[in-house]
Amino acid sequence: MRKITVMAASFMTALALAGCANINVTVNTDTKPPAAGEMEKNTLPEADLPEEPKVQTENKKSIAGPYGQLSITVPDDFECKICPLDNDEMSYGYYGFIIHPKDVDDGIIAIFCATNFGVCGTELKQEETVIAGKPARIGTYDDHKRWDFIVIGDEDLQIVATGGACDAWTDDQWNTAQTIIDSVEFDPLVTTGAVWQYTPESEDTDIGVSMDLSDITPSGSTIHFYRFTTEKAGELSYGEPFVLERKNADKWEAVPRTIEEAAYIDIAYIIPENDTSEIETNWEWLYGSLSPGTYRVRKLVYNVKDGKRSEHELTAQFLLAGPSVKNVVESDFTTYYEMSDGTWMHDGHYYKYRLEISGKMNNAAKESTFIYLSNIEDISFDRAVMASGLSSNMADYFSPEEAVFVGWKVDK
Repeated sequence: MRKITVMAASFMTALALAGCANINVTVNTDTKPPAAGEMEKNTLPEADLPEEPKVQTENKKSIAGPYGQLSITVPDDFECKICPLDNDEMSYGYYGFIIHPKDVDDGIIAIFCATNFGVCGTELKQEETVIAGKPARIGTYDDHKRWDFIVIGDEDLQIVATGGACDAWTDDQWNTAQTIIDSVEFDPLVTTGAVWQYTPESEDTDIGVSMDLSDITPSGSTIHFYRFTTEKAGELSYGEPFVLERKNADKWEAVPRTIEEAAYIDIAYIIPENDTSEIETNWEWLYGSLSPGTYRVRKLVYNVKDGKRSEHELTAQFLLAGPSVKNVVESDFTTYYEMSDGTWMHDGHYYKYRLEISGKMNNAAKESTFIYLSNIEDISFDRAVMASGLSSNMADYFSPEEAVFVGWKVDK
């Protein structure tokens, strides 16, 4: 009758707390089963049973974008909204999460990916710390009770948390939110999508116009022009022609065209004052479908003022992400990656094939195997040997777009 004993003791405790300690309670301690009707007499009503304690569970939330995959762990008493790239609910940054306690209507915390997150203003205090295992700084304006922002990481890409209107949150809720932020994980190898990246070359203050991109795919994008001032320029317009370039290390190189001559419709698109003009641009017909990498599109804006016409070039830079990493391969020479779509990646270049090219070198007793990542379906053994670093003739080597030597082994 152990269950009955516990319930009776709990009942006595409740009565004592209510000021009724003189009431006697009979507890059946027999080891024999109770007679018929006795269980009903000694068992408390179902409504008086103590409630089972609630078990707090946690869920991992993830969102991938062009820079990598961001993840957080969220307890079940918090709401978590996943905000993909270009989500209107995310005031800052590229993609991430919005969290808040389920039983609170006011206040949110946004956790997102950003590049070069900057702050300014008076009465700002910053504290250096470590969050999620990375260097971080906590910023607070005007001696607020709660912090205003947290920046995790000191690279160009950072994870940022911003809080707003959270005064109604309890200390426990605020501490839970900080625990969520401390659970942040970021995997730069899981990427998807594309994003426009601001650079100073994307605007011209002399004529008061800026250029950016949206809806970016390997085949094209929507190009936007915004006229933010009208003090220095007359009528502004642009046409359909454009040029694409790809970043290779620190240099910009022209993307090879798939056709020699390009013909455009000769038409001028006006950029209205204090407004936006946009044009859908397909570049696949001229350059083919773009592989992952960092690109920029160059366009001319024409200014007609006081009867004079001038040209102004603007560029819009964008990152086109590739498939996610399936496997990391460490060789004696370098590190390369097997991708989720069956391609291979090394140093920002993507390859269709991984070739193991075997044969005997001169005067060698055993066969050697040279491993290449390649966009060429077949490479001869002699060429593989020479391009591995043994030739003094630069013509024997491949360009990074063609193939790259990543490993070598000798048969045992």
